[in-house]
Amino acid sequence: MPRFRNVRLLSIAVLTVVLPAMGQSPADAGPPTAEAIVERFIDATGGRAAWESLTSIRGLGTIEVVGVPVRGSVAIYQTAEGFRRSVDADGVGVQATIRRGAEAWNVRGDGLVTAMEGAELLKMQRDNSFNPLLDPSQIYASLAVNGVEEVAGAQAWVVRCVPENDPEAEDLRYFDMESGLQVKLVQRGSGQGAAIPTEIFLSDYRPVGEVQFAFETMIVAGRGRIQISLQAMQSNVSIPSCLFETPDGNIIKPSAEQPRQVLEAFMKVDVNALTASQVEKWIERLDDAHRRIPKGSPQAEAMGNVLRECRRACHMRLQKIEEAGDGAKEEQPSGGEHPTGADHPS
Repeated sequence: MPRFRNVRLLSIAVLTVVLPAMGQSPADAGPPTAEAIVERFIDATGGRAAWESLTSIRGLGTIEVVGVPVRGSVAIYQTAEGFRRSVDADGVGVQATIRRGAEAWNVRGDGLVTAMEGAELLKMQRDNSFNPLLDPSQIYASLAVNGVEEVAGAQAWVVRCVPENDPEAEDLRYFDMESGLQVKLVQRGSGQGAAIPTEIFLSDYRPVGEVQFAFETMIVAGRGRIQISLQAMQSNVSIPSCLFETPDGNIIKPSAEQPRQVLEAFMKVDVNALTASQVEKWIERLDDAHRRIPKGSPQAEAMGNVLRECRRACHMRLQKIEEAGDGAKEEQPSGGEHPTGADHPS
């Protein structure tokens, strides 16, 4: 009798431990480490050996500014030391972003070349590697799990990454709990750029050689939304080094704000969150940008039209503020200290 009693007690003890554990979800068992989440992403997209064997990437696709009649083609070329993204869009001509080692440039459709500096250059160096998470210690000072959020209807782990070369900035990387794939990236810059984060949504992962890349990218910054759809990608192909050479022409420092910079900054702003004084300052910036459009530029008319539309949006905001009464004029928009709610070049 004592022997059967001991067996029964043992069975009850086992059930007490096993049954609750069987009902636990992975999240109930406690979050994984940031390093484990990143390693799972690497495994889900081909594995460490496949990523380490990658020498080059070439991609072709389309680009569209959502809500604006601007569409075109995009070409991406990348090696360990070089990166080039060329965009040929309606009304703005061929533009390019180029990196060679520690140098980088933006080339406008009218041929104006601007050298990247400061936080923009640091971000360029971080972003444009084959997989910045392959050895995160080379890029990030720290990684930490920052909770769980929903992305596209599914739960995702959030990993906060603090850049080594810009400790005041942060990248929030979202990894789908089920697939392990990265589905979103939120980039928040340092200084004035911290006020307006950039959200990048990644989807439609497909194999390219031995690794997988997201073929669909949606970039959201303020009111601007850009959709990039890759149609063909190749890996480990020969890419001419001339694509990463210093652009021809006079290279200017980004000390003077250019019309396109004003337009890009305005596209990141929520106009409906601006106060009357901030709207008035934006109107001044837009008017000044309009005056500085290069005469004879093939994009002059298109740029002028877009700036006028931005100015019209500002006047509509002023009208709404006036209709709401004086109290609305004192409202302060959330997020950021810059008087216009956008990053302003110094």
